[in-house]
Amino acid sequence: MRLNSLSGVILNNLNEINMLKKYIYFAAGIILLAIFSQSCRKWDDYKKYIEDGEKIYPSKASDIKAHPGNGRVLLAWKKELDESVTKFRVFWNNGNDSSEVDASKFKIGDTVKHYIDKLKESSYTFTIYSYDANGNRSVATEIPPVNIYGSKYQAALLNRPVKKVDYLADKSQLTIEWGTPDTIYMHTEIKYVDSQNKARVLVIGPEDVTTDLSWKLGTKVYYKSTYLPITGAIDSFQNVNQDSILVQNIMVPKEKWVKINLPNDIPADGYGTKLSNIWDGQLGSFPNIYHSEGGSIPHHFTIDLGESRQLTMFEESGRQDCACHNPIEFEIWGLNDVKNASTALPATDPKWSTESTSKGWKLLKTVKRTDNGIAPLKMELDEGIPAVRYIRIRVLKTQDNSIESHMGEISFWYNP
Repeated sequence: MRLNSLSGVILNNLNEINMLKKYIYFAAGIILLAIFSQSCRKWDDYKKYIEDGEKIYPSKASDIKAHPGNGRVLLAWKKELDESVTKFRVFWNNGNDSSEVDASKFKIGDTVKHYIDKLKESSYTFTIYSYDANGNRSVATEIPPVNIYGSKYQAALLNRPVKKVDYLADKSQLTIEWGTPDTIYMHTEIKYVDSQNKARVLVIGPEDVTTDLSWKLGTKVYYKSTYLPITGAIDSFQNVNQDSILVQNIMVPKEKWVKINLPNDIPADGYGTKLSNIWDGQLGSFPNIYHSEGGSIPHHFTIDLGESRQLTMFEESGRQDCACHNPIEFEIWGLNDVKNASTALPATDPKWSTESTSKGWKLLKTVKRTDNGIAPLKMELDEGIPAVRYIRIRVLKTQDNSIESHMGEISFWYNP
């Protein structure tokens, strides 16, 4: 009895489980049918976008190099493996301007080079598309902004700076030492007249730090520098303005110097010396000096430089083997014509300076040394002095307060 009852319960439970399985299978079928139906609808959606056929994109231009220049640009890129590409179009100015490149002229792997001219000096963004024979267009390739150069850039250029200029009179050689140029410097063109009076043009590059020219004294040296705006630019720019090299402070040649004798000049040839020793190019020891003998102080002597010069600087050195009577205070006077320039008063007279000035003499420099007068002392002459040919040195005081004086060497510099 109990066994029959238990069997009935189990049978009822099995029936319920079977019914539940049927419901589950039915529900799962409904869900799968819905998913399949939805998937079919999505799969068919693409058809509305390709009603006119499948969309084709030719391969785009890539790795494009832009090389700017003077109102123009060169765009360069490799032609890709896609043989369907028949042309390229380049757009700029927000798409308002464009140019076309025939791709058939280039083989696969060739570098496509395309110049765009007549561009204003500004910054441009270029966009390139590839096209096939059916008019299909690639995705865009946009080039970062490119600066195009012109007259504004050129007007801002500076010529290569000059650090120093030296002139060797005995060789007629001008040596120019150059400074560091700005930006990407290419070369400098120099125009000058050589020592044989022939016009010359010389081009120097970045590696040239110094330049030696055989140069005709007194002529102009002009130069212009050329630059690239950036590395890879297709055009160079030469400075619109030429500069000239200012040659200053050239040592006065001493070959034409001579002693002249004006009233009250000292002989300056005492004790076996002579005045011309002080322009022989050597620092002097006795007897290679001038030496006054006896007399009084102040005293003076006069030199003819051979021709009129616009003097700028002076250097004096004393007797090298003994300070002795080296001058430590003296005046340098100059004159361009000694006719009627002789002074009647002796150098010791208080009115000597007044008379000298009335005769046309000009005080070029008053020198006061603070040492014993042996070492070379170089100094600038007073500003605003006229060109002179004749020099008079008036010794006022020696380092040992002697009435006699001596010097070892003197030199002058001038502007041609």
